Amino acid sequence: MALDEDQLAILLQASLERAGELLREDGGFLPFAGRVKRDGQIEFVQIAPEEAEPLDALLDRLGRMLAAEARMGEILGSSLVANTRLGGEEAGEAMVVLVETPGFCRSIAVPYRMTGGGVELGEMTPQPAEPAVFVDAAGAG
Repeated sequence: MALDEDQLAILLQASLERAGELLREDGGFLPFAGRVKRDGQIEFVQIAPEEAEPLDALLDRLGRMLAAEARMGEILGSSLVANTRLGGEEAGEAMVVLVETPGFCRSIAVPYRMTGGGVELGEMTPQPAEPAVFVDAAGAG
C-alpha cells in the first residue's frame, strides 16, 4: 500500500517541522528519518553516529534500517532528512528531505535561515530522486 499525495505532503510538512524544532533547540541537527506506520502515525527516528562516522554514512544507515522495515511491510512511507549547505546562487543552509512511498520518490531542498524568532524557510525545490527505502517498488522515481 502506498501513501497518496496528501499523506506525502503531511509527511513532508511534519519532517520540516521536526527539523525546524531541532534547529531552534540545538542550532543544527544530525540526519534523521520519519516513518509512516501501518496505522498512519508518523514517528521520527534518530540514531547516534558511530565513532568518526561521516554524516552521509549515518544517513545511509538510517535508509537501510527503514528499507528493512519497508520490506517487512511495517511502514507505508518514509522521509530521510539532512541539514546541508547549498552552493551557487542559492548559497546557504538547507534542509533536504527525501520523501518515499512505494512507486514514488522525491528529494525536496528547502533553504532556511535562522532569525531572532526561529527558522525562516525558503522556497521548496523538488527533484526526482532514486529511492533509498522503497527500492524494490517498481516505478519509483
